[in-house]
Amino acid sequence: MRSIGASEACWRLFDVPMSQRQPNVVALQVHLEDHQLVYFEPGQERQAAQAARRTHLTAWLEYNRDSAAADPDCRRLLYPDFPSRYTWQAGQKVWRKRRQQQAAEAIGRVVSLSPRHGDVFYLRVLLHHVAGAASFEELRTVDGVVCATYREACCLRGLLQDDREWEVTMEDAAHAQMPAQIRRLFVTLLLFCAPADPSELFRRHLDAMSDDFGRRHRDLPDELRAALTLVELERQLQQAGKELRDFGLPEVTPDQRARVVDACLRRSALWRHFIVAPLLENMRARRAAGPDGPELRAFCDWLLELGEGRAEGPEDGFVQLPPHLVMDADIDAVIDWVFDDLAGRHGDREWMASRAVLAPRNTRVDELNAAVTERFPGEAVRLLSADSLVEEAEQLDIPHE
Repeated sequence: MRSIGASEACWRLFDVPMSQRQPNVVALQVHLEDHQLVYFEPGQERQAAQAARRTHLTAWLEYNRDSAAADPDCRRLLYPDFPSRYTWQAGQKVWRKRRQQQAAEAIGRVVSLSPRHGDVFYLRVLLHHVAGAASFEELRTVDGVVCATYREACCLRGLLQDDREWEVTMEDAAHAQMPAQIRRLFVTLLLFCAPADPSELFRRHLDAMSDDFGRRHRDLPDELRAALTLVELERQLQQAGKELRDFGLPEVTPDQRARVVDACLRRSALWRHFIVAPLLENMRARRAAGPDGPELRAFCDWLLELGEGRAEGPEDGFVQLPPHLVMDADIDAVIDWVFDDLAGRHGDREWMASRAVLAPRNTRVDELNAAVTERFPGEAVRLLSADSLVEEAEQLDIPHE
């Protein structure tokens, strides 16, 4: 039971509202261009992507673009102020001007984001300072110049603080901290402090962050020393789910990684004990026998030429496969070619282990596994297991000490 007083009883008897919220708060969505949320059933991904629904943000941009002539006042309002004079029609996914010309009791609030969300955070900043934008490109335009990112647009508009504070922080750390600690501090600044120009901050303090690499590997070129530093920063950023490219920092190419490893090995104290044995012949191709031996040796020789950069083809980063290696067929034809005698040799472990179909994605691998499993002779048997608690009588009696 709950006892109430006379005042509360009268309040309830006269049906006076017990609570209210005023003014009405409209939660406004924010997202990058073509990055709106899409909900779909499994198998309907393509249809859902083609019929992407409007959001608060895209409808605001469309209204400013299509209705500016009839309603010039719309180009004077910021995105968060739009709900004060316009209402959101959820069924049609459009904005409609309120019938009363005066501001209504409604306010807009853009969903909260942090610098860790990337460029969408800076888009949110621009939405609070750029009125009447008609496109995402217009939001990135400053004095007639279209910026590549929203972050760059924020910098040109003077909406971000400079990096002087982080410069002082890194300089103080350089006088008292070890290089590994300075690198950890730099990663912390990237993740939580959103410096305006991470590339410039990295360039200014590269010597302090890479000093230990220079002492461990004498005569190491500056390029490789910077690459070593970037590799270490990349490792720490990956622990937080980020990468160098997320902050506009230069990425370490595979060629640089190989050169770093080679330079470190040659400067190691153990290098004089190494025996360098260059690979002159593909040993697997040498052991190839049987009717497929010549074809396998030709394929292995082509792989060796490709790895050494001697393969002919366009020098644009793409590899042109020989025509005899390309098969234009569906999954069933590929399975028939790889597992040509599956019904008769499905019990031969060595024969099964010598065959495989590679795929770039796990979803494709699951499809291949399901298709091959369907071809196995016999009936499928489904086995279930259940966990149970150990009975008290079955537990070991451990004597007390």
